[in-house]
Amino acid sequence: MTVRIGILSFAHMHAHGYAACMRQIPGVTLVGIADDDPARGEGQASIFETRYFSTVDGLLDQQLDGVIVCTENARHLPMIERAAPRTSAILCEKPIASTLEDAHAIIDVCASHGTRLQVAFPVRFTPPVQRLKETLDQGKLGRIYGVKTTNHGR
Repeated sequence: MTVRIGILSFAHMHAHGYAACMRQIPGVTLVGIADDDPARGEGQASIFETRYFSTVDGLLDQQLDGVIVCTENARHLPMIERAAPRTSAILCEKPIASTLEDAHAIIDVCASHGTRLQVAFPVRFTPPVQRLKETLDQGKLGRIYGVKTTNHGR
């Protein structure tokens, strides 16, 4: 079985990484890229040897198993509203939305269509971050007002 994935926009810097990973996973096909910036969309489609779609609906018409939303943050809600009824899984690049209201709307629209929604926070599962969370949860550092970390891409 082949898993068919589409990318909605290459506006976010992580879109390139998702496309590169999909090329290396057996059984996963990057069906296409939809982007309202033709130069960006066509260029990335050429690099990743896939189809460019000038409209989101054109890509969603391809019977996808899932989509990755890499639009500008303020455009996550309209993209997910269009995708949720037409695919079973959505990976949304962080942050989920630029407002709390949009975040709730995204969660609600996915729930109403039975669409699995995931937000890309992979670093939270790395061992150092897990240890930090455990330390914070145990109250070993007292009351925390802010945390700033760097992971150097690891």
